[in-house]
Amino acid sequence: MLVAPSDGVVLLRNFEDGELAPPNVPVVTLGDPERLWMRVYVGAPLLASIRLGDPVDVTPIGAKKPFRGKVVQINTRAEFTPRAALTEEEQANLVFGVKVALDPTQGTLKPGLPAEARFPTKR
Repeated sequence: MLVAPSDGVVLLRNFEDGELAPPNVPVVTLGDPERLWMRVYVGAPLLASIRLGDPVDVTPIGAKKPFRGKVVQINTRAEFTPRAALTEEEQANLVFGVKVALDPTQGTLKPGLPAEARFPTKR
C-alpha cells in the first residue's frame, strides 16, 4: 500500500504495474490543482517594468477569459546569453525566467496546459 505525504492529483506514473521500484524513488508524481504556477520568459528590455507581486493575466489556449496570477519569483540570471550582448538588438535576446503563481481555479485549469501571460501595463 502506498501513502502520499499530502492530498493531490496523480500527474505522472513513474512505474508500470509489475515493475520493481528501487528504494527512495518516487512511484508517482503528485500535483496540487489549487497551487498551479507557470514559468514565463521575459525579454531584458521588459524586465525592468516587472516587480514581485505584480498581477498577471494568464490565458490558456482555448480559454475565453484570463485567470489571475501574480509574480512570485524573478530570476537574476539570463536564460540565454549571447557571447557579447552589446547592441540593443542583442540585448533583446536575453530572457529571464519569471515564476507566476495562479490564483485557485477550483480545478478549471490543468497542469501542463500551454498558456499566454500578460503583464498589465503600468501608468
